[in-house]
Amino acid sequence: MDNPLALVKSKINQLKKTNILKNRAVILDAMGEVIKDAPPCPFLMMSKCVASCPFFMEFKAVDNKTGRESPYRRCAFVETPLLLIELIQEVRKLREESIKDESISKKQKS
Repeated sequence: MDNPLALVKSKINQLKKTNILKNRAVILDAMGEVIKDAPPCPFLMMSKCVASCPFFMEFKAVDNKTGRESPYRRCAFVETPLLLIELIQEVRKLREESIKDESISKKQKS
C-alpha cells in the first residue's frame, strides 16, 4: 500500500510543475525585462533572452583608437558568428603581412 503522505507530496510537486509551465511566458517576460531590448532566444522557445541564462556572458570590446577595453554582456549564441568573422579577418591580415614579408626577404636575398 502506498504512503498517503508521499502521494500528497507527489501531487503537490506535480501541481507546482504544472503552474510553472502554465506561467512560463509571464515568468520569462519578467526576467527578460532586466535586459533592455531582449532578443528572442532559440533555447527558450523564442521567449525573451534572460540574464540568468548560462549563454549570457561578458565579452570585452577593444577600442582601436585608445586600446581601452570596455566590457559588455551578450548572448554567446549570438556573439559567436560575429567573433568568428572578426577572427577570420585578423587571420587574413596576418597572412597578407607574412606574404609581404616573405616577398621582401626573397627580393633582398636575390
